[in-house]
Amino acid sequence: MRNNSINTDGYMEVTTGLRSGTLPGQVLRWNHEDHLPFYSGECSKLAGSAGEFMPRDLTEQSTLSVFVPDLCRVLRLTHQRSGLISGLPYHRYAFTPEGFDNSSSTHHNSCFCNGECMWGGVMNVSACRFGSPSFISLPHFLHGDPALRAAKLGVPLEVGGRFQLNILIEPTPHIALYENVPKMLFPIMWVNQNVRTDESIISDLRYARAILDWARRCARAPRCCSRSLLPWQRAAGGNANTHRP
Repeated sequence: MRNNSINTDGYMEVTTGLRSGTLPGQVLRWNHEDHLPFYSGECSKLAGSAGEFMPRDLTEQSTLSVFVPDLCRVLRLTHQRSGLISGLPYHRYAFTPEGFDNSSSTHHNSCFCNGECMWGGVMNVSACRFGSPSFISLPHFLHGDPALRAAKLGVPLEVGGRFQLNILIEPTPHIALYENVPKMLFPIMWVNQNVRTDESIISDLRYARAILDWARRCARAPRCCSRSLLPWQRAAGGNANTHRP
């Protein structure tokens, strides 16, 4: 349920990860389809997770695939930077500037152009939004055509967001309000989704990471492992004199 409505992200079938060589949470079908019917070719393929599960052992060279139902497409994220959050190492992956580019400058995006694709940095999602003239961009038309960013539309600057919903407006005969309007994209709202792991969970993850690092050191130097076991048990609150039969 979203915003107390009955609307959801639709039926989603994902992997459990029980089968050898598979990861949990990878999308297999969405709304009973094993592909995206709004697009063709590579753009119609389902891949990645819905964001809840990530592949193991991601590196700076990895590409992260995330399926976003609101956009009816898979996003390819590339490594941006690495760092520490509350003592835990992380890799940050971000959407590339070419992600919403049109087919004129980024040819592999041509199969996403299902309808009118006039501007770079904007994706036409009308086909998956019930035929409404809807376009998705980054906030403030980031990485979009200069003509879009130059438009003085009164977009609020203090609101953070990840995606911006825009509606195509064009002259419409016989409707006085729209007879003389310029053809343009009008920003409607931003979609902002931020999640921060709870500190209690971070504490558990630090503990698990310490165990993993210790086990890796033991695998490389088994003799040193037995010497370091006693102080590690004491630091972890264990009892070195406890023996199991």
